Amino acid sequence: MICRSLIIAVPVMLSCSVGVLADEVRGVVDKLDRGKHELIVSGRGRQARGAEYAFRLTRDTKVLVGKNSVKADSIRPGDRVFVTYETRDGVNDAVQIDLHPRGAALRAGIQKADGILRMLDWLLQQRDDNSK
Repeated sequence: MICRSLIIAVPVMLSCSVGVLADEVRGVVDKLDRGKHELIVSGRGRQARGAEYAFRLTRDTKVLVGKNSVKADSIRPGDRVFVTYETRDGVNDAVQIDLHPRGAALRAGIQKADGILRMLDWLLQQRDDNSK
């Protein structure tokens, strides 16, 4: 009795899980077209090297740096990415984009340092204006 239910259950479970499988590509961002909501990536790795991939960015696309969610505006040409995508109607929809933390964190650190330097400059100007 248990064997019959397993014989029926296993193929049903496998057929249901096939629809949610997504493909993955590791590569470097060539271009981000915000108007078309499109990301162009040059593939890296064994089977993807030299290939160019186009992904559509949707409202549901998650962009992560490590475990932190960031906006798609954080993506820059030259960033190393790992893209999880699903092909729908012949178009690759990006489900999740993992930015390599080194480039994104470096850029975030530079932006933070720039903000601190601007604040220090403003404070020094205020001090000079008050001393006059």
